[in-house]
Amino acid sequence: MPEGVLSPELAVSFDGLYAQRLDADYGDFIDIPKEQVANTLETARRFVAAMQTAIEGHPR
Repeated sequence: MPEGVLSPELAVSFDGLYAQRLDADYGDFIDIPKEQVANTLETARRFVAAMQTAIEGHPR
């Protein structure tokens, strides 16, 4: 992926999403507060939107 496609903030957020996924997949049973789920979902939506924009702007 070309440099600058993701903002540094979104790149850090993606790292956090990935860490949460690993915890959920391989950790012991965890109870995730509703507010955290809402924040995680919003972060994931912003990441997907950024990727869609990058793909649409990428020359084929």
